[in-house]
Amino acid sequence: MTINQNGLEVNWDTKAMGHRIRGIRGKASQQEFAGKLGVTQVEVSRYERGMRTPPVEILLKLSAIGKVSVDYLLRGPGENLPELAESPERYDRSTDMLWLGNLDKPDQSLLRRLAKRLSERSVS
Repeated sequence: MTINQNGLEVNWDTKAMGHRIRGIRGKASQQEFAGKLGVTQVEVSRYERGMRTPPVEILLKLSAIGKVSVDYLLRGPGENLPELAESPERYDRSTDMLWLGNLDKPDQSLLRRLAKRLSERSVS
């Protein structure tokens, strides 16, 4: 998939992203995993087969569950994230685990607040 906005091009392979999502699911059934994400089993299957890209709120939940960055979910390990490529389990559940790239400060703040609220909900 390619997003081109104001000359910015971002690419990711939805099938490869699906494999990363499948890895996060681990031994849980798609039905069990769907319950954690708040989606249907059919949606989990579509994400894992690369047929659909999860919306931002699901990407944030996947990021927290898998203890990986959203950037890793979308693009995999890369030159910008060598430590993630070597050891994704090193990321903690804090809202700072999000790789925020070139987002402006208000957007970074918004994503951090959203991630914090999502992680608080998953604990309760």
